[in-house]
Amino acid sequence: IKSLLELMSTQEADFTNTFAGLANGTASLNFDDTRAFRTWETQWRKRIADENDVDVRLTSSNPIIIPRNHQIEAMIQAAVNDDFTPFERLMTAYAQPYEPLPEFADLTVPPRPEEEVQATFCGT
Repeated sequence: IKSLLELMSTQEADFTNTFAGLANGTASLNFDDTRAFRTWETQWRKRIADENDVDVRLTSSNPIIIPRNHQIEAMIQAAVNDDFTPFERLMTAYAQPYEPLPEFADLTVPPRPEEEVQATFCGT
């Protein structure tokens, strides 16, 4: 795991999407250098080859959708302006965080640099 975390750090891979993607084969999409990831993945797959239900354990312990600061901030700003639609949408998505629901695919995207929240005040 240490080598994966180092690779993720070096390539600035999204933590949630990488771990969720290990079960469904999409983890490499989080890496600019997919060859480095594939090297790690090959070694990892060999190591876990004799384990049972790895993909089930991965999908049941790694959510696809998480509350991301930039989405929460946008939801708060909308609510301040009496628009609770983003809140309702987030609550619907967060009710099934382990389900790959296409209508919420946009909620899995990390923030662009201009969307990054520099300071939070709610403990996130």
